[in-house]
Amino acid sequence: MLFGLSASHAAATLAIILVGYNIIIGETATGEPIRLLDEDVLNGTILLILVSCGVGSFVTERSAKKLALQEDEQIPDVEAAETSEKY
Repeated sequence: MLFGLSASHAAATLAIILVGYNIIIGETATGEPIRLLDEDVLNGTILLILVSCGVGSFVTERSAKKLALQEDEQIPDVEAAETSEKY
C-alpha cells in the first residue's frame, strides 16, 4: 500500500526536470540553445510519470481491497469475543 501511495511523485519530478530543461548552458554555432537536459530527457520523464502513476494507482487499489478483506475477516472475531465476554 505504501509503495502505491509513494511511487507517484509526478509533480516534483516534472518540476525538477523542467528546471533542468530551462537552464541554458550555451549556444551552438547556429544560435540554438544548449540545454542542461535535452528534449529526450524531458520526454523520458513524462513517460516515466505516466507509467509510475498507472502502476501506483493499480497497486494502491489492489492493496486497499486486500486490507478491506482482512478487516472484514477480523470484525466477526471481535464481535464473537465481545458476545462471549457478556455471557
